Amino acid sequence: MSKIHTITIEKAGSAWASTTDAINALNSGITATGVVNDLQTQIDLRPVPEVTLTDQVLTQVWTWADDADYTAYKVAIAGYEEVLETALTTDLGWTFAETVVDA
Repeated sequence: MSKIHTITIEKAGSAWASTTDAINALNSGITATGVVNDLQTQIDLRPVPEVTLTDQVLTQVWTWADDADYTAYKVAIAGYEEVLETALTTDLGWTFAETVVDA
């Protein structure tokens, strides 16, 4: 069964003009945490997400072909996902919400 994986991302005080601005700011934030990760490599190996920016909320929606693809992604990032998100939210003012539903 396929999965729809949605992540909404906000940053206190942001003034992004485009999805590119928001993603660049997020990537800079990830780098600023100092958490060693290969998140961008993992994202590049996965389906291309639909990305939108509405009222300074960046939304990324991935459609995974099946449970195994989604699970492989989560396993690949498991070693740093929680630490990275905590550093971004606690230290740098980011907010994340994530949902995963069967499609």
